[in-house]
Amino acid sequence: MQIIGTTVMEDCLKGTLTLLYQFDTPWTKTDILKLASLGQLDYFVDFPRPFFRFKSSEDVQMKGVEGDFTCRIIYPAGERDRIHAEFEGKLQKLLNPISH
Repeated sequence: MQIIGTTVMEDCLKGTLTLLYQFDTPWTKTDILKLASLGQLDYFVDFPRPFFRFKSSEDVQMKGVEGDFTCRIIYPAGERDRIHAEFEGKLQKLLNPISH
């Protein structure tokens, strides 16, 4: 599962950065559960379309739906450029360990 694109979304909170990530494959249960190694994961498997949300120790928030090729990630104000670069690297390594 690799990131193939990002789109900047309108931010509701001043100073945050919200990106819509596009992946080459859809989110699977296995990929979603991997996120727990990076922070707090809430996974709602009983929803008609299983939904997940994630929060890291640096307040990075992620929301998505199992089976979708996208997810939304909100990077906090402050050191958002550093946090963005570090988290994106961790995410890519977690979801695609073979190429790293």
